[in-house]
Amino acid sequence: MANRQENQVGIKAETTYNVAVTVDRFYPYIDGTEGNWDTRQRQGQGIMVGTRRGWRGDRRVLPIGQGEVTIKSEIGSRQFGLLLEAAAGIGTVTAITGGSQQNFTPTVTGTTMPKSYTIQLGKVRNDGTIDTETYAGCTAVSAELECPEDDIITLSVTAESLTNQPGVGLATASYTAASYLFDHSQGAGGLGGTLTVPTTTALATGLTAFTSFRSWKLSWEQNADIERWVIGGRNQPTVGTIDPQFEADVEYNDLSLRTPYLAGASIPVYTTHTTTEVVGSGFSQLQVVIPQLFFESPVLPPMSDETAVVGVTGHATFNGSNDLFYVCYRTADTAL
Repeated sequence: MANRQENQVGIKAETTYNVAVTVDRFYPYIDGTEGNWDTRQRQGQGIMVGTRRGWRGDRRVLPIGQGEVTIKSEIGSRQFGLLLEAAAGIGTVTAITGGSQQNFTPTVTGTTMPKSYTIQLGKVRNDGTIDTETYAGCTAVSAELECPEDDIITLSVTAESLTNQPGVGLATASYTAASYLFDHSQGAGGLGGTLTVPTTTALATGLTAFTSFRSWKLSWEQNADIERWVIGGRNQPTVGTIDPQFEADVEYNDLSLRTPYLAGASIPVYTTHTTTEVVGSGFSQLQVVIPQLFFESPVLPPMSDETAVVGVTGHATFNGSNDLFYVCYRTADTAL
């Protein structure tokens, strides 16, 4: 018998697309995590004598369904490499003293996402029974990294699912109790200057310190074609051009944003969050880097007798050499 707090979220990369595996990476449930399966039932439209009052139930068809699953979690200093790779598309792991640096980028080289996933949700009923929903052939189609004002950083990944397998048993969950959460209070911003992009063992550096971010969010769509219906099935979604968007609430303390916006110029940006957890000679860290960001209106603040805060949106674009964005994760983990 479970209590209301025992909703369960598990995920694992598949070896073969849509061949379900037993999930073994688990994330504490928070609001925003959800799963749904659309059976896509179809009703025959033919009119038959005596059916004046409605369609006939025996002319109904159950075709191939389609699922959507969203995992939202507070980002911890351990065990988040798997979810970050699913979100971005590409992940590399390089050993450093005390753990690893894991870098994630959206530079997918093929026509489909490199990995698919099995995601299992355990949903607690009102009587304490846990219903299991197992989604296989999951392709991550969108993601959102967010640092709300004065709050914990979260990652939200939405995937579309090819199959739903309700008969699979609930996997036994295990969590890393020693994980430190990344928080707004640990952050340091950088804006403008000469960017040195991350390496496999070092975070990005070189930007001018920027202390005016109140919050930030990086989101992207994989531009996935999830409607590849073929006779007898549906093919794995292909992915296309992405347009990562950076949003932030910024105190209007200087001209750091106004100047490049009015000039139609790009600017590099990063934010770095550092916990007190020791990893080698440093600490566990999470860094988001955008080498080339163009702002869109509005950037100029309204006049007010309150603290001037501007809500800005920018597009991460390709500068010809670097990735659209990097998410760097320095962790005590040695693997995803």
